[in-house]
Amino acid sequence: MNCSPPGGRKAAEGEPARRRREGTTLETEARLMNKTICCSAAILLLFIFPRPSLPAATAAPETIQLVVDTSQTLGPIDLTRYALAQGGLSEQPMISDRVDQIAQLHPQTIRLFLQEYFDIYPAHHQYHWETLDRAIEAVLATGAKPIMSLCFKPRVLYLQIDDKIVEPTDYAEWEELVGQLIKHCNQDRKFGIQYWEVGAEGDIGESGGAPYKFTPQNYLSYYQHTASAIRRADPHAKVGGPSLASYRSPLADVLIDSAAQGQVPLDFVSWHFYTNDPRELWKSIDYMKAKLDLSLMKGERLAVTGTNSELNALAARAGQWTNVLVWNYPLEGTAKPYEVAVQFTSEQKGNVRVVRLNAESPLNNLEQIRNGELTALRSQPLRMRLGLYEIYWIELTE
Repeated sequence: MNCSPPGGRKAAEGEPARRRREGTTLETEARLMNKTICCSAAILLLFIFPRPSLPAATAAPETIQLVVDTSQTLGPIDLTRYALAQGGLSEQPMISDRVDQIAQLHPQTIRLFLQEYFDIYPAHHQYHWETLDRAIEAVLATGAKPIMSLCFKPRVLYLQIDDKIVEPTDYAEWEELVGQLIKHCNQDRKFGIQYWEVGAEGDIGESGGAPYKFTPQNYLSYYQHTASAIRRADPHAKVGGPSLASYRSPLADVLIDSAAQGQVPLDFVSWHFYTNDPRELWKSIDYMKAKLDLSLMKGERLAVTGTNSELNALAARAGQWTNVLVWNYPLEGTAKPYEVAVQFTSEQKGNVRVVRLNAESPLNNLEQIRNGELTALRSQPLRMRLGLYEIYWIELTE
């Protein structure tokens, strides 16, 4: 959510943003952080209690009595389900010296904008992690979980400053860098970072403070290489994007379509929102949900036997990917849980992943249940318990 002053986003001046090093003073940063915290709280209240149009004032106000029934509850409520973000263009600390204040907001996630400021790849096959480590440690100290947004261009892989040059000079070296980044964070330092976002506002480029301006075609190529490197380094990682400035950008279309055809992994779709109108926010959510609904069920439909009026399943194959959705949604009769065993008629090689859609989770709705090789199904058959209104997703990759 953008809290910029009227007039919209201010474009970077002078040398492009990825080379901007100066940053503001600590006092200015403190004021900016305080304004961001206040703005975040105000926006939270706006979405919970949107202001209606006000009627004309009347002469005598109506008297209303409110009664709070403390003897019973209506169900759980959580008004803390929001997040913050940290930019990567300033050398001044933005979180580390305000950990206590930010922790009192209880943000569930903080998005870390991994820009060139962190300088994690200063030379070929050389890595610099200290600056990034300090930023991640500060995020974790607030109690939030980091979301890593990858939007940096190492000088040794991008020889010219141009936001239209989006692909590195050597994709093999880029993939090795991305893999080392994930291994350092989750194996060496054990930060436990789940979410990795590929790109940031690549639909508008340098004017939004990001060094990329993608076309649908070259974003898909960049995403394929980057997502593959992430998953090789951490098969449990959640990968997605495109972190759009405009949710109607065709970058989202090509990414979702490619995922539906089994060409790329996609665990989440992200975009930015630059208005405080909650109606526009819901419009953007409905727009994206319409694109994502059953997008994995494209390709050749496969037959599934053993279902009934309550327990249903769909399966489809697209390229090297096979996706199965299983759900327990009774339309009538007595609702009950099911113990489900899933078998595949033909012997396959590759990997299997089982994910449960956990609608009650405040953060990660996709709860990974199992991940391993398909050959393990011989000794450990695929079994799952579906409660009422539960959905499971099974993904096979050759």
